[in-house]
Amino acid sequence: MTPTHAQTEGQPGRTLYPHVFAPISLGPVEIRNRIYMPPHGVPLEVGVPGYGPNGMPAAELAYYYAERAAGGVGLIFHSMLVAPFAAWLGTPSSSPILPQALPSYARVAEAVHASGGAIMGQIWYHPGLTHLWEQGGPQAPQLSPSATQSFNMPSTRYALRAEDLHHIVDVHRDAARNLLVCGYDGVELHVSHGMLLEAFLSPYFNRRTDDYGGSLANRSRLILEVLEAVKEVTQGGLATGMRFTIDQMLPGGWSEEGGQEILHYLSRTGLLDFIDLDIAVEPEQHHLAIPPFSRAGCTMPNAWRVHAKPAAMCRCWRHRAGSPQSQKPRIFWHVASRM
Repeated sequence: MTPTHAQTEGQPGRTLYPHVFAPISLGPVEIRNRIYMPPHGVPLEVGVPGYGPNGMPAAELAYYYAERAAGGVGLIFHSMLVAPFAAWLGTPSSSPILPQALPSYARVAEAVHASGGAIMGQIWYHPGLTHLWEQGGPQAPQLSPSATQSFNMPSTRYALRAEDLHHIVDVHRDAARNLLVCGYDGVELHVSHGMLLEAFLSPYFNRRTDDYGGSLANRSRLILEVLEAVKEVTQGGLATGMRFTIDQMLPGGWSEEGGQEILHYLSRTGLLDFIDLDIAVEPEQHHLAIPPFSRAGCTMPNAWRVHAKPAAMCRCWRHRAGSPQSQKPRIFWHVASRM
C-alpha cells in the first residue's frame, strides 16, 4: 500500500521512498514496514549450568531489542547458536534447544511484539571458531563437511560422517520448534559467513565424494533436509528463510553466477519464504565491512544484478537499521511462489 499525499506531506523521506513504510508479508508473517535490524553479536547472555558463560538471553536483551522495535524497526533478527555442541570460547551466545532457556526467549519475543515489531531467530554453527568440550577442557573438533585447514586457527576441521548428519538436522528441527513455542515469528538459516551450512554448499570447503558432495544437488542436500525438517515441525507457523552469500569472492568457491544458480535451485523447492543476501565468505569480507577500509555501496552492483533476475525472486527490502559499523549492502528478498 503506497502512502497517500496526506501521509507524506512534510515528510520528504516518505515521498522519495514510498515503499519503506509499507507493510510486507513474509510467509505467514506481516511486517509493519520494510526496515529491519540484521543479526549481530550482542553479549547479553546468562549462563546455563554446564554450558559455561552462555546459554540463554539475559533480561537486558529483551529491552535491547524492544527499544529498536519501539524506534520503528519492523523486523529484528536474533542471532543464536543452533545447539550447544560445546562451550564457546570468547563468543557469548545462547541456544533455543535448551529447555532452561525457553522462558527467556519467550520474554524477548513478548517484549518485541509489545513494541510493535516482529522477531526471527537466525540459527547457526560456525566451524571456524575455537570452542572447548567443557570449561577448562580440551579443544573440541570444528565440525565441517571435509577435513580442511581452518582459516584462522592452527587446526584441521573434523569431517562429519554421514551418520553424524542426522544430528545436525535434528538440532535445527528442535530449535525451530522451540522458537515457535516461544512466540518468534520466523527462523533464518545462516548460510553465509563460513557457517556450517554454507560450507556444505561450497565446493571450496566441501570435498566429499558421498551423497553430500560433488554436484549442486548433493551439496544442497543437507540444507534441504534441514528446511524440510523446519517446515514439518512448524507447520506453516513460522516464516522460513536463509541468509545467503551471493558471491563468496573466494578462489574455488562460488561466484555471483554460481550464487544465482544456487538461489534458483533452492528457491524452486518452495521451502523458502525469504532470502537475505550478503557477500564474501569470512574472513574474505572484512575489507568490505569495517570502516574506514570499506567504501559504502561498493558491492551494490552484485545485489542489483541478482535483483534483475525476475524469474528467480522479487520484492526488494533494501533498508537496514542497526550495526553502524557495517557498510555491506544487504538485500532482503521475498521469494516468488513459482519459478
